[in-house]
Amino acid sequence: MTLVKKHQQRFREAQKKDREAYIELATRLADLLKKWTVDCNSVEAIAEKMLVELLLSAMPEDLRVWLSEKKPTTVAEAGRLADDCMLARKRNRVCAPKQCGGREGGASRETRTCH
Repeated sequence: MTLVKKHQQRFREAQKKDREAYIELATRLADLLKKWTVDCNSVEAIAEKMLVELLLSAMPEDLRVWLSEKKPTTVAEAGRLADDCMLARKRNRVCAPKQCGGREGGASRETRTCH
């Protein structure tokens, strides 16, 4: 897990600690958000990052992992890639996530037919 991903996870899971003032929680949240979005140079870039994350969270795990490896930078790109992958799966009538451009060199040829 990358450092940025760890900051994202900590930001999402942050809760008020015992004996922590709300201003301290607010400061901690702001710091985690800043670390998570360090590569964003605008409000729009932060919004895209959050939208991509929300889209990924709505996907089945195998599709989420595959799409995360593609590192989409916009929610539109992420949605298009996910739809293309699902269409390829449907066309090939297979359930294996590797059918959506799985790992190169030595990827298993085993596929399962959908029922």
